[in-house]
Amino acid sequence: MTSQTIRYMAFAFAAADLLIELDAEGRVSFAIGAANIFFDEDEKTLEGRRWRDLVAEEDAPLVEALVEALDVGGRYGPVMVRLRGRRPEINRRVLFNACRLPQQPDRIACALSQLTAGAFSSVKAPVASGPNGLLNKDSLGDRTAEIVAASKALDLRLALTFLELPGLTRLKGRLDDNSARSLMQRIGAALRAGSLDGQTAGQFADEQFGYLHEADKPTQAVAHAIQKLTKEADRDGQGIVPISRTMEMSAGELSPEGIVRAVKYSIDRMAEGGTEAAVDGGLAATFDALVNATMERIDAFGRMVKHDDFKIVYQPIVTLRDKSLHHFEVLSRFEAETSPYEAIRFAEETGLVEDFDIAVLMKVCGMLEARETDPRLTVAVNISGRSLGSDLFAGLVQRELTQHPKLAKRLALEITESAEIKDLTRLDAIVQRIRQKGFEVCLDDFGAGAASFQYLRALKVDWVKIDGLYVRRVLKDQRDKAMIESLVELCRKLGVRTVAEQIETVEEAAALRAIGVELGQGWLFGRPADLPAYKPPLELPTESSDRPNLRARRAGYRESWG
Repeated sequence: MTSQTIRYMAFAFAAADLLIELDAEGRVSFAIGAANIFFDEDEKTLEGRRWRDLVAEEDAPLVEALVEALDVGGRYGPVMVRLRGRRPEINRRVLFNACRLPQQPDRIACALSQLTAGAFSSVKAPVASGPNGLLNKDSLGDRTAEIVAASKALDLRLALTFLELPGLTRLKGRLDDNSARSLMQRIGAALRAGSLDGQTAGQFADEQFGYLHEADKPTQAVAHAIQKLTKEADRDGQGIVPISRTMEMSAGELSPEGIVRAVKYSIDRMAEGGTEAAVDGGLAATFDALVNATMERIDAFGRMVKHDDFKIVYQPIVTLRDKSLHHFEVLSRFEAETSPYEAIRFAEETGLVEDFDIAVLMKVCGMLEARETDPRLTVAVNISGRSLGSDLFAGLVQRELTQHPKLAKRLALEITESAEIKDLTRLDAIVQRIRQKGFEVCLDDFGAGAASFQYLRALKVDWVKIDGLYVRRVLKDQRDKAMIESLVELCRKLGVRTVAEQIETVEEAAALRAIGVELGQGWLFGRPADLPAYKPPLELPTESSDRPNLRARRAGYRESWG
């Protein structure tokens, strides 16, 4: 069989736009195909050039790792690689495959294909967390979710391999800075080379790594390459034997999105717990067990939402000036042993909160419209800021509120700050559409996060709820009292009203009222209950204050809903 025939076999095998053959010295010995779409020049001009001159500098370690680790008869790819054309400011992204045919063991055939929308869900390059080119845990989770979602339209079975490199920290400590940096760069390149597109490998702890790949692709090559790299770097010549676990991303009863949610959540928990979270079998076994447990929990939570297997309770919110009932906050309750806070946090961190939030909103709207419900009942419902970040969820909220226009004066939405809100401009547009329908909006847990004042600046809302952390210390810490005073004054100038939560004593209520806080919520006025009932505390004084009367827009509230 002639070398020319072998080349065409490789080209046909790759089904690519351009085939480049590399010799033992790393130079292009042969090229055929549409080179002009990648390099703005004819393929013949590529011959004799070093492959490193064709690849963008930031991706050179990735390609080098591919070339070094490729055994005879082996194949790597596809991975996403940026090429260096004649114009250095333009780095074109391509899908890169490499194989070392047994008939030509001293040569490597590299196949380049155009990166199209049908190949992967996005060509947007994720941001690496360090010089090793690896993603952090959040970016890896997002990238994994993106590609797993895209794999529905492709015939791809995906898997995530989790690696533990025990002793890596000690090994780096025995090296000088340059050697340690070089080792991490080469480990990162080996992981990226084994990943699906060269951009789905990450590091989420000092000795914990992971990468996404096709499910039927062997993982031994990556582990072997890392073991070899660490052995070369170790003066004692021992190196590190990686411990790995591989999880198929389309296994089980959960959807691919559910699998990704479980993996992302488990990565977060592993990063928080570190080596202390390990059980018998090491961190890799711990991760494996954690993912499986999380998948079961996600499945159970999804079934709970689907079957409406949760209940709502009511906690009164009152006017501090005269103890009159203003409205009730609707809170969710689950199984007796399940903490509401932990359940909601789990829903937020696993991406389930959107389904839950819309289920609660629909349940409350149905309750308010029911014949047996007192028409004077007014409530506020919590909506996660993360949910409102979804276009689909925002559309569902708009549709639900449009279908219940009569509830405009009886239903308010509280945006929780427990999840990071990224696009404040977009969120404000959603908030204004809600307010234009007559539904008031409250910014919940104000002060709990560092970005609170940024939210207040960007979002035009009706209410701000002061976090209980400040309320509990209003009588003990002058700094916290001054913070509340400043916030109340700022809100007054902005035309935003204030609510204080977690009020437990008469003294706290009196101090907050004197500061100018309009509404209060807490055990002093009533704990969450199955029925919306309110009985004013007899010991709370109602004398007037010299401060101006900040009247609420709503009127006609009674002490009890009967």
